Amino acid sequence: MDLSYKRGHVRSLDGIRGVAILLVMGFHCLEYSKVTLVKSISAIGWVGVDLFFVLSGFLITGILLDTKKRDNYFTAFMAKRALRIFPLYYLCLLAVFLAISIPSVVSFNPIFDKRHFESVGYYLTFTQNLYFSYTGWGVTDILNHFWSLAVEEQFYLFWPVVIYYFNKSQVLLICAGLIATSLIVRNLHVNSDFSYVFTFARVDALSIGAITAILVRAYQSVLNRIAVPIFLASLVTLILMSIDSDSLHFRNAYFVRAGYTIFALMFGAIVTFVFDQGKIGSFTNRVLSLSFLTFFGKYSYGLYVYHWLLYKGIYLLLKARYGFSELWIIPFFMIVVLVSVISFHTFEAFFLRFKSRLEPLPKPVLVSPTMM
Repeated sequence: MDLSYKRGHVRSLDGIRGVAILLVMGFHCLEYSKVTLVKSISAIGWVGVDLFFVLSGFLITGILLDTKKRDNYFTAFMAKRALRIFPLYYLCLLAVFLAISIPSVVSFNPIFDKRHFESVGYYLTFTQNLYFSYTGWGVTDILNHFWSLAVEEQFYLFWPVVIYYFNKSQVLLICAGLIATSLIVRNLHVNSDFSYVFTFARVDALSIGAITAILVRAYQSVLNRIAVPIFLASLVTLILMSIDSDSLHFRNAYFVRAGYTIFALMFGAIVTFVFDQGKIGSFTNRVLSLSFLTFFGKYSYGLYVYHWLLYKGIYLLLKARYGFSELWIIPFFMIVVLVSVISFHTFEAFFLRFKSRLEPLPKPVLVSPTMM
């Protein structure tokens, strides 16, 4: 391999995001497929969330490293994250809780259960994953998919502090500690969904993304030697795990104990391949730069937020009442894409335009009296 890191927008990373959202949507919305191949693919689709985690850890750590010496390092980062995540998230929360407040909606679809109001504070503060960890999933699953957003938001709170106050070598050690913590926590809770949604049970993927961001910038010679072996070893190990088990579900004990981390290692290697100037990088970038994938990557946040709400809130009910065939999932996906595109260009874009006003400022240069 011949790594060459360049700052700026990388189209192939949009493609990775596109792969991640397609996996997640397949996992959620193709669960009842009668086609064996489709059902098998959808069964492993939960790894899309892990791919999102690795990519987020990589991108966020990269942003923080590249802006560490800027004067508004903390405020610019936090404000930009808020502009990207908060508007759509809170709009959808408002819509769901308004629907729960309307008797006719509740009678139309019991999934809008009023008992959700008992946990509204957790959703408002991005701590719903902690609520799920200790009390179980929500009274209905209409809002369950927001657990992963909570994990990422909690990561955004403390990670800028870590990057700011520690050097790269120290951050690598902290990441190693977080990975070990995740493995320990999950192995203590193998048979509980606590191991799937608790922050310190899932921070290994974010940490591996962060490690990748540091290595690709400062330790390219190391990555040149280990990226391909890590990818191959991870892939073979995961295949063997899958063959030796009777399920591809995220509750599979093999995956809980170590598989989540191994998937993250494989995904970290794939992110590394994007920056390779050789044959591996050429192939990787050709695939991940496909317009189909980058399109879904661009609208992935809206797709993630909307698809589950529409699927559980409307589609499944109509399917049960009117006996939709399996093929109706195609127009449903098209509607989800349409809603996400419209949302991005009419609602989300209004807030995103303010991000340009928050570009990190260079720290002021102090001029001594003798230089004046």
